[in-house]
Amino acid sequence: MSRVPVDITFRHIQPTGWIKELIEEQADKLHQHAGAIHRVEVTVDLPQHHSRKGDHFEVRIVMHVDHMKEQTVSATSEDNESDQLRTTIHEAFHQAERMMRRKLERRRDLRRTPAPGKGDD
Repeated sequence: MSRVPVDITFRHIQPTGWIKELIEEQADKLHQHAGAIHRVEVTVDLPQHHSRKGDHFEVRIVMHVDHMKEQTVSATSEDNESDQLRTTIHEAFHQAERMMRRKLERRRDLRRTPAPGKGDD
C-alpha cells in the first residue's frame, strides 16, 4: 500500500502514538478512495477558549489534490475526553472522504458532458 505523506500538527495537546497512527491510517484510507490526493495536513487542537462549555478538540484536514485548490474540512468534539478525540478524527476524515467523492464525481460528470454546440449534428 502506498502511503500518502501526512503532516500532523498538535496544538495545546501532547502528541501520542495512537493519535498519529490513527491519523496515518485514516489518511491512507482517504487516499485509497480519492487517489488524486498527494499530501494531507492534519491539525489536532485543544483550544482554551470555551469558558462555559469546556474545551473541545478540533481536527482540521487540508488535502492537497491534483488539479484542484486545497480542500479543507474540520470537525469539533463534544468535550475533551480521549474517546471524543478518536470520534472527532474519524468524523473529520469521513467528511473529507465525502467531499472528495463529490468533487471527483463532479469532475467526471463534467468530462462526460459535451460542450455546448459540440456533438450536435
